[in-house]
Amino acid sequence: MSDILLNFNAMPSVVSTYPRSFLVNKPTLVPTGKKVPAIEANIDNVSALPQKITAYNEVCGFPDSDNLPITYPHVLAMPLHLQMLTHDAFPVRILGLIHIANKITRYGPIPIQEILGIRCFIEGHQDTVKGHIFELNTVVTARGSVVWEEVCTFLAKKPSGSQSGKERKKPTDAASAFNRPGAKSSGWQAPAEIGRRYARVSGDFNPIHLSALSARLFGFPKAIAHGMWSLARSLAEIGDDTLGHSVQVENTFKLPVLLPAWVTFLTVAGDDGISFRLTDGAGQKPHLSGTCRRIPLRQGCSTTKGAPVKSDRASGASYCL
Repeated sequence: MSDILLNFNAMPSVVSTYPRSFLVNKPTLVPTGKKVPAIEANIDNVSALPQKITAYNEVCGFPDSDNLPITYPHVLAMPLHLQMLTHDAFPVRILGLIHIANKITRYGPIPIQEILGIRCFIEGHQDTVKGHIFELNTVVTARGSVVWEEVCTFLAKKPSGSQSGKERKKPTDAASAFNRPGAKSSGWQAPAEIGRRYARVSGDFNPIHLSALSARLFGFPKAIAHGMWSLARSLAEIGDDTLGHSVQVENTFKLPVLLPAWVTFLTVAGDDGISFRLTDGAGQKPHLSGTCRRIPLRQGCSTTKGAPVKSDRASGASYCL
């Protein structure tokens, strides 16, 4: 049972929500003795506008398709996310939260004309050396079946002085995993205006992404790319033919992409799926890393017209291609 239940008949306005992000007087960490209550937000009968999907595809590098891009349900759900994170019951201010990890599970192709239900929920936090960690969950349904799920992990960072040297972990070099046969490399330009372009197609107008001037107000020397743009652009580079329609993607966000920038993208296939890594142009500084793997077919995929299915003889599981 949720402590705070937010039901919407129409998608709430992002524009009207953002002022609360700036004006609210909340602490940067959960006060001692307090916890994040169970907050839930729901909406039914949501559909994506084709022209918005086309614009999103253009910004993120996805080809035109009859199905939603794998990351687009996050955009559909974001107004609900903002309603929850700016609610009076959420004890931490939203500005300053760092999106550190993401997990997306897509159980089958989602046609762009599909009518969707969206449920989001958050409860509690984890106290770590680096700060307080929150998990924001999103579940998308179509015709009574779950077709897409996401877990966004956020960090409210503690002051650096509160971390002891003994507790800090030494950085590890993960690039060696991509120095083997079969690894692929590509790259692209992240232009100075990509933050503003992505904001227009996603509704995420966080000032750290919009210009160098607004980003400097929050301690960044330049505007930084949205993490979800970097992830979307990376998955577009891999492509749905390789990902498969029934897939789980897990990633961690690392150093921000300071705009403009040239980035390098690396992939390598293994027994557990495809590992990917986005770095700076020199291949030294990591921006994000993750894995994607095909998962067993669910009803949402099997009932989607025209979805090709492949069976694994060894496990007996079916996968949506």
